[in-house]
Amino acid sequence: MNAMEASVEPQRERAVRAKEAAEILGLGRTTFYSVLKTCRDFPQGCRLGASRMWLVSDLLAWVRRQQEGKRARLAR
Repeated sequence: MNAMEASVEPQRERAVRAKEAAEILGLGRTTFYSVLKTCRDFPQGCRLGASRMWLVSDLLAWVRRQQEGKRARLAR
């Protein structure tokens, strides 16, 4: 594969378990599970066997929505 082919290859979506999801969000695991339980718009992830996994893109999109909501509330 040459450099041109590598640049057009789609990026693979990355899924993470709760521990890494919490780290990405800057939360402790207990707080992460609390947010998961109480925030209606938080990504619920998907089950993979006995584990639950979250897409990194879903987590980052949730953070962006939280930031936009905060900005909108401050602008009032």
